[in-house]
Amino acid sequence: MIEVKQNQEYWLPIILIDDSDFKSGEEGQTYDGGIQIWYKKEADSAWTNKVLTSGDWREIELTGSSRGSYEVKFSASELNTNGLFYYKAYHSSGGILDYNGVVLVVSEITEERISAVSSIDGKVDIIQERTDNLPDDPSSETNATANKDEIIAEIGTSVLNENRNTTGH
Repeated sequence: MIEVKQNQEYWLPIILIDDSDFKSGEEGQTYDGGIQIWYKKEADSAWTNKVLTSGDWREIELTGSSRGSYEVKFSASELNTNGLFYYKAYHSSGGILDYNGVVLVVSEITEERISAVSSIDGKVDIIQERTDNLPDDPSSETNATANKDEIIAEIGTSVLNENRNTTGH
């Protein structure tokens, strides 16, 4: 499924096929020649008619002809809600099969999410490297049985030595 980023403008694909043979692409269709575009956001109960302008519709040439391939531009305000976004195209006088499309509107594109996960995964690897040498049960280690007085004495000696080095005594 195609993902599009929420609140951004996108050109979405449409393929127009002749309804008499169910295979021939309908070429030369213009935005003002009877093409109707409707869309619906996942949470909407009704379809919205998109009024096409010359800047919203284009035929895509594929190896010398369009073979019925077009794109329609949806604005950022039309693509402003996360979830499924349905769109359909048909010709008002018939002769062309209806086209139905759907995209997923998301706040972050999968590639962006993959990049974020890779970054997290790299940090997990570093943590794993630093913890690989830890014992399964730290309480079983002999160093874990040091008494409180020894620890305080060691810390005190370290702090005292550090103070002497910084004060010049």
